[in-house]
Amino acid sequence: MIYALAGLFILLQAGDGWTTYQALKSKDNMEANPVVAKLIKAIGIVPALLIMKLIAVAVAIVLAYLSSYTYYASLFGLIVLNGLYSYVVYNNYRLTKG
Repeated sequence: MIYALAGLFILLQAGDGWTTYQALKSKDNMEANPVVAKLIKAIGIVPALLIMKLIAVAVAIVLAYLSSYTYYASLFGLIVLNGLYSYVVYNNYRLTKG
């Protein structure tokens, strides 16, 4: 179960990266996360998104690894993160469709 949730999280990160990129191509949209927005200003959209997605994937890997020690905490963390990023991807997708 943990590995399925971690895999879903990684897919959601890919979806978030893609939909964020698509949304930010329009000058009408801006990045809502202030940390990511600053990073985008500093190094550009694609490098900033890649760095943030790699960090997020590392979190999923750590949570999956820790599941052998703290199964329910890892399970809860991945469920919450998947719910959050499902909303983020949906919202980004909605922005790309106008």
